[in-house]
Amino acid sequence: MPPVTLHLPEPAQAPNYRHYLRSNCHFDVRDIAADRWVSVEPGEGSGRIYRYFEAHRICDAHTAINDATWEPLRERPAWEDNNAERRRALLQAAAELAEIGTPEATLQAIQGGLAGAVNDAPDFLTPNLPALWEAFPDGSLWLISVDQKLLSRMAFLRSRYALELTPDIRIDPEAWIGLTALDGHSITGGASFQRLFNPLLLTFSPGAIGYAFAWNPHVIIFMYGMSTELREEPPRSLAALYEPDTDVAAGDHPWIDPDFWDGLDPSDLESLLAWWTQRLNVLYSHAADPTQYERVGRHDAGGQCAWFLTLERLIADATFIQSGPQAPQMARLQAAFDLLDKAEALLGFGIRGSGGGFKRLLRRSTMVPRLNASWERLPLRLRPRFRAHTEALFDHVYDHIREHALGYRVTPKAQSA
Repeated sequence: MPPVTLHLPEPAQAPNYRHYLRSNCHFDVRDIAADRWVSVEPGEGSGRIYRYFEAHRICDAHTAINDATWEPLRERPAWEDNNAERRRALLQAAAELAEIGTPEATLQAIQGGLAGAVNDAPDFLTPNLPALWEAFPDGSLWLISVDQKLLSRMAFLRSRYALELTPDIRIDPEAWIGLTALDGHSITGGASFQRLFNPLLLTFSPGAIGYAFAWNPHVIIFMYGMSTELREEPPRSLAALYEPDTDVAAGDHPWIDPDFWDGLDPSDLESLLAWWTQRLNVLYSHAADPTQYERVGRHDAGGQCAWFLTLERLIADATFIQSGPQAPQMARLQAAFDLLDKAEALLGFGIRGSGGGFKRLLRRSTMVPRLNASWERLPLRLRPRFRAHTEALFDHVYDHIREHALGYRVTPKAQSA
């Protein structure tokens, strides 16, 4: 794609905006006309995949912990928090959560401790690792580093959206600080990326294979080395007793595919983390590249923002479905329809093609070959597992529809399938 053109704000509004595009976003910026019209494209070239996210394995139960263990964190520090009082409060809350002893409280205690320790994270983690290794002997600790270039390009997107589509917002040098653009609809806000890893960590739902902690702008992930159960024995809670049971046919039971996760090796799970990290690089290289969104040669800030938010909302839908195996079927079904709507939009079907993409995403003859082809990018040992699961899932969906359809609506072809 060629460079896109955009109109720079008044120097009095944003005196360093051009410098920001060059030095922080690493865009090539060229003057093309008077009155602050410029062309912009990523320095690495339009449409290129950039390694915004990188996975670094820190340690496991067999690692002799020393200063060198924590080198990946020291080389890529988190954002410092200079509010000493807030940090002390976070560490105190983490200590109180740790005393509860439940898995969820323990994970929240670690998150609170990391937020309080910030770049003293090695000092916080080192004494807490033995308990983690005892609970998860095949576990491992990872850092996912985030390139500053992505943060700057996400900030650029927010600024362009505000400048072009919300001209009523006051813009001056002070107003740029904390500028938001529909951030409440985003799961990252363009700056906090741990939730991007939840679909991966919930791949084998109703189990989880790890947990992602915010260490902004980076992510620290603890891989369990196994799939842990998310379901609870009923009654799960008082609130659960009031949940509606609509969209559930008599005698129905949630479908699961134990073959999908039985016999998983810890190394398989770690290789899956590396694969997902690279897939995120593909997605966010597209989301953060302004040259992929143009209208008659001009940067389409609305289109770029829409694609970015649709992607993150799709990830949120997937996470809701995966993390709630016992949630009301009505809510899970609604989230599934929302996910398919967003997938259709991301694939470019648009308003006129709406419905057509939805059907194709559910058509077995179309999607099974396409998904199986995409699984060829997976680590070698995982490919047969994902292919078998894909086929079993579509077979179950078709069987379920056939079994619950009115007899006269079942075609001869479906009867013989």
